[in-house]
Amino acid sequence: MKVRQGSGKRRSSGMSRRGYAERRGVSDATVRRHLTSGLLAPALLPDDTIDADLADAILARSLTRSSAIPAVDAARKRKLAAEIAMLQDEVTTLIDERVSPAAAREFVRDLLTLCAKQSIGVVDAGAGLAGHVPVDCFTTLTEAVFTSLTAIAETRATTRTIEDEAAPTFAGVRLDALELTDLVALKADLQAQRLETLHATARGEMVLIAAIETDIIDRIANFRARLLAIPSRGAPLFQTLATADEARALTLELSAEALAQLAGDEMDEDELTEILRNA
Repeated sequence: MKVRQGSGKRRSSGMSRRGYAERRGVSDATVRRHLTSGLLAPALLPDDTIDADLADAILARSLTRSSAIPAVDAARKRKLAAEIAMLQDEVTTLIDERVSPAAAREFVRDLLTLCAKQSIGVVDAGAGLAGHVPVDCFTTLTEAVFTSLTAIAETRATTRTIEDEAAPTFAGVRLDALELTDLVALKADLQAQRLETLHATARGEMVLIAAIETDIIDRIANFRARLLAIPSRGAPLFQTLATADEARALTLELSAEALAQLAGDEMDEDELTEILRNA
């Protein structure tokens, strides 16, 4: 006897797209978009219906990942901001500790002018010693030298500080107001600036201020020693001179030799003498 086959369509095991949209409380278009993007593709059954439980699980995982992204970005921004703050401090310090060779030379020239102005009393004292005996010359010159050195020590330098006005500076930037991409770009810029500053120093395009200051201290010590030697070196020479011009020229020469200890190789004797004449 034949068993009668049941007629009618087999019942679907899933939900229609519209039915699933109603279940989720969203529009049909939202469900279609998730299917088109491939997000809900694993939940699509062969009969084109949707495995609702699987679809719910997929969407739950997706929402969890999406909500974690802002937290990850915020943590990365905080880390980048801290790294940038440290880089800013490092780059600022690197720049503040260095100047261009031109700025260093200008500082030395200003220092020379200051010392020349305070040393002109030695030149003036020497101008009146033509024909005088050595002991008188020694006493007068010694007094003039100590007066000049005291004036140099007490004079507050009006020269420029050892700095480079063209050196880059950082404007105040609220790092927490910047987007992640801006922070990444700023960090890259600071790293490049740090590297360029170090390379410029190695190429001699920037000079460490500490090295300049050490050199200047040595030069001043040599200048002082040479200035203190003027009485003993010059005293025996004035007795043979006949005019004040000759005596002044001799003292100018001795003073220029002292200033040469400050100038180093950056200024010749004629320039030094001219500075003294114009002091």
